[in-house]
Amino acid sequence: MSEPPPGPRGRSAWPKAGAGGTLEWNGKTPGRYYCLAAAGMPLVGSGGWKSKDGNERATHGAVLAIQRALRRRLDIDLEITGVFDRATAEAASAFRHGIGQDSWGGIGPYTAKELWLPELQRMCHQRGIDQWQVVCGVIQNESSWDPGAVGYVKPVDIGLAQINGEAHPDMSEKERLSPTFSINFVISYLSNAMRALDGNLDHALASYNLGITGARRWLAAGAPEVYTPKGSVPRNILAYIDRIKSACDDGSPAVSSWT
Repeated sequence: MSEPPPGPRGRSAWPKAGAGGTLEWNGKTPGRYYCLAAAGMPLVGSGGWKSKDGNERATHGAVLAIQRALRRRLDIDLEITGVFDRATAEAASAFRHGIGQDSWGGIGPYTAKELWLPELQRMCHQRGIDQWQVVCGVIQNESSWDPGAVGYVKPVDIGLAQINGEAHPDMSEKERLSPTFSINFVISYLSNAMRALDGNLDHALASYNLGITGARRWLAAGAPEVYTPKGSVPRNILAYIDRIKSACDDGSPAVSSWT
């Protein structure tokens, strides 16, 4: 699988309806990649943590995560700055070449997944979770592996796992933008939801969209395919569950348990 050729360059992330994304350098439209900015444009991630723009902070956090992942996967001494510079582009090019892709020095959905999927599998193994595909499916569905994703509907939803800052005030913005933190959050959340919802994986997955209390209300309503939480919009819960369970299908039997 390969990514389309580079689109407009600047502060960037890839758009996905309902999942989120930061802004293009013009400040108005979703971008497509994390990459070296076009001549005369601000370098991707240069807004820094101190920016008042949440999209700029998210992009900076994403580039930090990308640089750390490239440094770890390539075993190189890449400087961790949070700014997508030429050295980062060269490292991205080397990584893409190593996974059989063209040598364009940018990070898109496929490359990002390749950067963090081994870590996700390792963390699941360490936690005794056999069904890493479920965790992968949540990440795929929530952010398409964009480490700097910012929710379209709620900009307080950020990172790989789209962790809501209002619902989790104990978690800092930097933590929620950390891929390792996000992956661990999904593993912990689903484990807790399974305990709270009688060990039913589908119900636990529904709760990632509705919250555990919301999932119980959905179940009390008969677990309809389309459900409208109080004060919200209609949601196709069964389609949401199916998307997660099929997103990271590796040819093994359909995911139906959490062991």
